[in-house]
Amino acid sequence: METLALVISIFSLIIGSIAYIRSGGRQDIRAVERALNERIEELRALVHRAGDSLVVSVRAGYQRSIRAIDEMASLVKALSQTAVEEVREDLRAISETLDRLSARASREINEVKAGMSAVVVEAEESLRRAVEEARARLAVIEAKQHLALARLALTRNDLVDAESRIEAAMSSLKTARSLTTGHVESLEDTQKQAQRALVELRAKAGTLKATLDSLIERNNRLLAEMSGETRPSRMAA
Repeated sequence: METLALVISIFSLIIGSIAYIRSGGRQDIRAVERALNERIEELRALVHRAGDSLVVSVRAGYQRSIRAIDEMASLVKALSQTAVEEVREDLRAISETLDRLSARASREINEVKAGMSAVVVEAEESLRRAVEEARARLAVIEAKQHLALARLALTRNDLVDAESRIEAAMSSLKTARSLTTGHVESLEDTQKQAQRALVELRAKAGTLKATLDSLIERNNRLLAEMSGETRPSRMAA
């Protein structure tokens, strides 16, 4: 807005000067000239400040992307140490993607300087979107890992661990959906896996509850029988 106001002011001065000269005025032309030069200098200073601000903003954008890439690379490394078979190939692929993004960010950030073209600004925005896509992919991989571990927990009837894993998977899927409109098929497939795991968990919980109720009933009967046997024996004594 400040730049626009200055530009309008300069144009107004120019138009006013032309009108003044055409009307035969000459005496105040130097004053008008000085005012015009002052406005031009103000505009130059403003443009310079805006350029500096843009450089700072774009560089900060690249630095945020670089930090996000490094954090994801560390997470991939940690996940790889305990990864189940079905996500190992996904982890390898996302690791290669992160390596490419890291190299790209390191190369492009060197182009951020005063007087940079709009292409550099667009490149930073493109990298940011690519990083968000990578984060979404990684979130889906995390969800797959959690669901695989949930299924293992269900096979050993560890319902508490299974529930915790499914909840973590659903949280990762929510993150993925918030970051991208792509990978729809992968997201839907993993969401369906989570639903199946929840159904199995509910069935297991129902079966376990029935088993526990039966065991409690049997134990109560045994206690009642033991109590009945104990009373006559005391009376006989």
